[in-house]
Amino acid sequence: EDILHREGVEWTVAQEVEPLPEPAGLLAELRAAYPGCRAELELIGNCGPQLASVMLGRSDPMAVLFPNGSMQLLEDMYQSSRVQQFYNSIMQRVCANLAAPLPPAAKLRVLEIGAGTGGTTSYILRALGQRPMDYVYTDISEVFLSHGRRKFASVAAMDFRLLDIAADPQPQGFEPRAFDIVIAANVLHATPDIRRTLANVHGLLAPGGCLVLLEGVARQRF
Repeated sequence: EDILHREGVEWTVAQEVEPLPEPAGLLAELRAAYPGCRAELELIGNCGPQLASVMLGRSDPMAVLFPNGSMQLLEDMYQSSRVQQFYNSIMQRVCANLAAPLPPAAKLRVLEIGAGTGGTTSYILRALGQRPMDYVYTDISEVFLSHGRRKFASVAAMDFRLLDIAADPQPQGFEPRAFDIVIAANVLHATPDIRRTLANVHGLLAPGGCLVLLEGVARQRF
């Protein structure tokens, strides 16, 4: 916002900051005015007051995102928010269109990278759930896999496995060229080398396979 400027290793204040509304009151007004943004506002309401403490290293950011170990804040954000509903519905339609030309009896092999709270997963399953498939739900964290096992316990076609897509998948137990569709929603940006990551993804795709990718492409205040 051009309020701070870097000069060498220091920062200077380049302009005065206007007085801001009291956050709790503003949050209450926003909740009343925009009920469709409940998930985003709940996340902001929980994280905002703790932002300075996180940036100073006094609070664990994971504990802020997952208060008392609960995934509810992020699960609501990635599954129930209006914005994510929109993007997830696009992912859903793309996967349905990719599967449509295949014979009904053909088994579809699907890999989801960084499935997390399973927000996108639930949409994809609604698109593909009526056909034979193997759906491999992966994440870098066993915590998310345990969550996925509980959430999708009734889906017999699902397998839950650890995967760090920043590293070679083959030593991690993933056969090359084994998947018809690879899904990655808001995850590949978090890897240190995007070219290497995409090469690893490419190596998992069967001939004619497709990566269905959802990513932000610009910095956002939110």
